[in-house]
Amino acid sequence: MPIKFDNVFYVYQKNTPFKSDALENINVEISSHEFLALVGHTGSGKSTFVQQINALLKPTEGRVIVGDIVPFVLQKELEEIVHAVYCLSDSLDSGKIYEGYHEHKLISLAYKSDEIIFFLEPKKFNLIGYKYLDNICSYNDKKKWKNDRNQFPSLYHSVLKNIRSYLKDKYSKKIPSKDAFEVTNIKKIKGLKSLKKYAGLVFQFPEYQLFEETVLEDVAFGPRNFGFSKEEATSKAKDALKMVGIDESLYERSPFELSGGQKRRVAIAGIIALNPKILVLDEPTAGLDPLGTKEIMSLFNLLYHNGTEIIMITHDMDLVLKYATRVLVLNHGKLVSDTSPKELFSQDNLKEKYNLDEPLVFEFAKKISSRGFKIDLTKVKDVHTLALEIKEKYHE
Repeated sequence: MPIKFDNVFYVYQKNTPFKSDALENINVEISSHEFLALVGHTGSGKSTFVQQINALLKPTEGRVIVGDIVPFVLQKELEEIVHAVYCLSDSLDSGKIYEGYHEHKLISLAYKSDEIIFFLEPKKFNLIGYKYLDNICSYNDKKKWKNDRNQFPSLYHSVLKNIRSYLKDKYSKKIPSKDAFEVTNIKKIKGLKSLKKYAGLVFQFPEYQLFEETVLEDVAFGPRNFGFSKEEATSKAKDALKMVGIDESLYERSPFELSGGQKRRVAIAGIIALNPKILVLDEPTAGLDPLGTKEIMSLFNLLYHNGTEIIMITHDMDLVLKYATRVLVLNHGKLVSDTSPKELFSQDNLKEKYNLDEPLVFEFAKKISSRGFKIDLTKVKDVHTLALEIKEKYHE
């Protein structure tokens, strides 16, 4: 599912002496199928960023839209609105509000003094039109409006031009679709429970959240909580456990008897069992040895290629280079870079710019390239691809 951050701010302990700005004016769109890495120094706002996606935190200002966004008003709808104003001009009474002439209920019509005024606002904001749009389109002589039909075409085109300009400035001409989730601090979120199902969040050290008596019961807890029957939840739990590589012999064991790596797999299976469209990972390899890191990242990569959108917080730049398709860099709550891994790591002075280290394999590749080895750095993702590049260029 696509995700849009629209002028998002987040402040911890607002209106107190301990106020802390965690996110500042974040504007970014994430497409429906990306392996996105979120990087930055400790305290840069990464965890705060991802917790907005499933409404664990709500923006102090702005909004997060999870799902499709659509045009606010289409050309045909503009024509219908203008036509409605024209046809109703005879019956409009001074000072009255006329609502509901448009099928999506996004407009109100009003007649004020000797002017015919209309404005585009959701129904519950209908009076805002006077504040913002008193002069957007008016025709001072009501009698001439009704009688001089030749005036209508020029007025009509003026209306369309002004509406487009207004919508571009105020809404960027897009709103959430009916199936999207809108996360704001000013209104109740529709479908909050469904949002938490669609956007699964795997915290750092997720094994600390295990609590049921058996592995199978722990993984089935999520589906049961979302209304699936015991049989359906158990089936989903088994599928998820199989996907993360937990053997059936462990299903009836206590999760607290498992090894650290197994516990993490079980915890992740509990999220996967809900079949999330978006999987958000907060330092998923923290505390794992190289083998455990390789296995868990292979799992996430498999989920990504099977259609799950991945958003991963990490300090491991080698993982970013190998797996990510896109990188967002946060610095003191601000989005300072939105690029590809190769473009990011091709820059000089990463440490000074963003307090980021280069991936070890990329750093090595750059060093040997600077000493005369003519290799294509854009093809280097890990040790294996570096070896292949060297072999291709220098194989005799």
